[in-house]
Amino acid sequence: MLEAIPNLLAIAKAESNIRPEVKFYQGKEGIISAYEDTLSSCNEGDEILAFASADDIENMIGDYAQGYLKKRVAKKIKERCISQDCPSIKKYVAKDKEQLRKTLLVKEGSFPLSIEKNIYSDKVCFMNFRGFPFGVIIKSQQIANSERAMFNLLWNKLPK
Repeated sequence: MLEAIPNLLAIAKAESNIRPEVKFYQGKEGIISAYEDTLSSCNEGDEILAFASADDIENMIGDYAQGYLKKRVAKKIKERCISQDCPSIKKYVAKDKEQLRKTLLVKEGSFPLSIEKNIYSDKVCFMNFRGFPFGVIIKSQQIANSERAMFNLLWNKLPK
């Protein structure tokens, strides 16, 4: 009976590497927790890929956003971002170099973003800032790799 324990533990570990882990966060504090996960999950030199709406970020967590950016830069975590071209994004784009970010803008209205999506490490995070604010983080290497491939496909097709 006891001899089976190592085999059962190995099976459980193998399944945990395949089965996605999903975490749900709600409210402004939940959104902040989701952002903090990007910092705790990434190492120096890692990159976050983001689809973002500056208007939504400003409205929901404007006071937190600047501190987050400083922490991300201090950890030397880079970011590539695709966002709608809108007035509020201009101040972020102006600081791209110092904030270790590259931003590509799409014409406002042609790529309406109602959520933010961050792809990092082995995770994908979806955040909704409108109405009922929430965040969902899916931890799955397969999902993160697929999302990363789709982001890179779009990134490479957009004008620089």
